Amino acid sequence: MSGNILLDTSAILCLVLDEEGAGTVERSLLSAKSGHCMLFLSFASITELKYIIWRQRSEADADKLMKLMKTWNLEIIYPDEELCLLAAKLKKEYPLSFADAFIAATGIMNKLVLMHKDPEYDPLGEILEMQRLPYKKTKAI
Repeated sequence: MSGNILLDTSAILCLVLDEEGAGTVERSLLSAKSGHCMLFLSFASITELKYIIWRQRSEADADKLMKLMKTWNLEIIYPDEELCLLAAKLKKEYPLSFADAFIAATGIMNKLVLMHKDPEYDPLGEILEMQRLPYKKTKAI
């Protein structure tokens, strides 16, 4: 995929945890490195990635990921007032977590393609361009 891509927290976790779809994320990183696309990350994903890896593995592993991400060709997008207000609107209108509202608002405001594997974004399909990675299979009861 060419163009400008916003990596959701779930896309980076997909890569780090070697889940289905990791190859797609890796190809995007390589494409960005060679200048064929630009990759972006919301500030909210930094927080999510730090605490998720710290909780699931260790603080040292979380720190390693933070250092590794600094070697990737990623631009981190921080919120201004306009982004905050759009995130608030999305949070009010859709069943999104606080972080996902900021991530979605970042994609919408910057006209980015959101690469993710989180079905929470599905209701935004008409207002946010997305590249969905394979969702995790849920077990039938």
